[in-house]
Amino acid sequence: MKAEYDDDDVFVLADAYDMVVVGTATDLLKKYNKIKSEGFCIVAGCETICPCPIMCYENAASNHSYVGLHSNRYVNAGLVIGNKLNLLKYMNRVLSMII
Repeated sequence: MKAEYDDDDVFVLADAYDMVVVGTATDLLKKYNKIKSEGFCIVAGCETICPCPIMCYENAASNHSYVGLHSNRYVNAGLVIGNKLNLLKYMNRVLSMII
């Protein structure tokens, strides 16, 4: 493990279920790089239903080709991928909303 990480090193925040269904680390990195190449800096898992209305957020990337092909329109924070700098910004924003 590196003592320090560069701002563009890729990190994955995932719960156990997402680690089972997402695929291999290679598959995940390929999917992330494809979406990143289209201009998105963070990739999050999405789902079809919203079990808790106060915790649901519409997919912010509604113009992404994925949204047109799938009905998964709610962000699921069980899987979030991005580089160090963008994930730190994301986590700071999320934490500032709940603290």
